[in-house]
Amino acid sequence: MKIVSTFHHPSSVLSSVKCQLSSRELEHLVIAKINRIDVYSLLPHGLQHRCGLEIWGKVISIKAVPIHVCMFVHVVPSRCLKLRVITQGSSRSNLLLMLAHPDPELIFLSYSESETGTGELTTRKQLSLHERTPRPAEFFNDVLVHPSGKLAVVSCYTGKLKIIKFRAGSYQEDFDVSCV
Repeated sequence: MKIVSTFHHPSSVLSSVKCQLSSRELEHLVIAKINRIDVYSLLPHGLQHRCGLEIWGKVISIKAVPIHVCMFVHVVPSRCLKLRVITQGSSRSNLLLMLAHPDPELIFLSYSESETGTGELTTRKQLSLHERTPRPAEFFNDVLVHPSGKLAVVSCYTGKLKIIKFRAGSYQEDFDVSCV
């Protein structure tokens, strides 16, 4: 029996997202392959590779989670004190990566750059989606992130959704919702 193998990185793109990952005014293209993530800067002369990350598992999708910061402002009209919330938008984002069955998982990533311009992806949290009893979803295994960056909906199993709440682009809490 003969086995033929190559040592090339995977080339088929499963998911991608265009977002701003650093505080500089650069846009980034994040490409998710079957077991790897690559981050490129979009420059006037073309793409420039910033960093990559090998993933243990099969990648389904990658999404950008916008970072929004809330500020509280005290307003004192005539006699009563009121508290008003102002949300300041940031064009910066963190990344949310979903891995496939048999061990589905969400990985929360953040991007940072050194002074020399080299980038690095850091895992901030890993959330296992594995459950013993439900059937895997047949038609839709993915994550939907609300444009405000405050919550995401994860579909991984038939009849169940996982809701994830974010605060300033970082994981805050999660809970399950049953759909009958």
